[in-house]
Amino acid sequence: MSNDIIVRQETFMTPTTEGGIENFLARLHRAGMLPKDCQNIDKAFGVIMHGLSIGMTPMQALKSIANINGRHSVWGDAVLGLVQASGLLEDIDEACEFDRNGEPIAATCIVRRKGRKSPIKQIFTMAMAKKAGLAGKSGPWSQYPARMLQMRARSWALRDAFPDVLMGTHIAEEAQDYPPMKDPEQSQAMRAITQVADDRAPAVSTDAIFVDEQPSNLRQSAEDAAVKGVDAYRVFWESLSGDEKRSIGVTEHSRLKAIAEKVSQGFPVSEETQEHPAPVPSFTAPVPQPEPVASDDPF
Repeated sequence: MSNDIIVRQETFMTPTTEGGIENFLARLHRAGMLPKDCQNIDKAFGVIMHGLSIGMTPMQALKSIANINGRHSVWGDAVLGLVQASGLLEDIDEACEFDRNGEPIAATCIVRRKGRKSPIKQIFTMAMAKKAGLAGKSGPWSQYPARMLQMRARSWALRDAFPDVLMGTHIAEEAQDYPPMKDPEQSQAMRAITQVADDRAPAVSTDAIFVDEQPSNLRQSAEDAAVKGVDAYRVFWESLSGDEKRSIGVTEHSRLKAIAEKVSQGFPVSEETQEHPAPVPSFTAPVPQPEPVASDDPF
């Protein structure tokens, strides 16, 4: 345990290694102390790593960081705490203006950074919120509009004044208003492969799609494993990712598997057999096409 933690002030333990963090998360999970959005250990690990990158302890990260619309975001009070802990904040002045009916009009945040002569001022108004489609939204914008204006002005001011401290971190109250992040657009070939794997459509050949994209070193590694026998080829196959298996394709996998079986049975395998599979015999009835190899196919 001594290699996995740092003891601070003799009472505070902070895991610092991968094993220490995993053990820490396992204990919290058994105790039912992980946040609801971090019940997955890997997700909680990512939250802690993000927190460590901006100066938070693991427990602070779990309490203060949320994954909102695909972005790790820190709640507004914790962001201010990070800036204050940096020692670079000289002063911060926040105010909200209201109309005669008590409705918020605008929020202002003025930040003074040590070593900088001029302050940084940001204003976020209700007119800006309406233009962005935020005003009147169900949830905090309807329940606590003044607070939401304040968080938006604070986010802009602190990120402008302390980019080296926050390192691009979003304030959670602001990130809630962002649209969800989309996965990068797949290429036409990858979309076809995904469709084949999902639908298990035997009429589509993945080999044809990847005929020019299959890496030569992957082909060579597969050949090398096959000529060593079934056990060697099984270990090789199970070590591949789903994309690599699909890249090799059904026909090539079947050929290499047959070679490995012949080797294990004591039959010699010629170079011609390795490079050119035996032709499929012709029958009156159509030959059933093999199903595509799924990424979780054990062998």
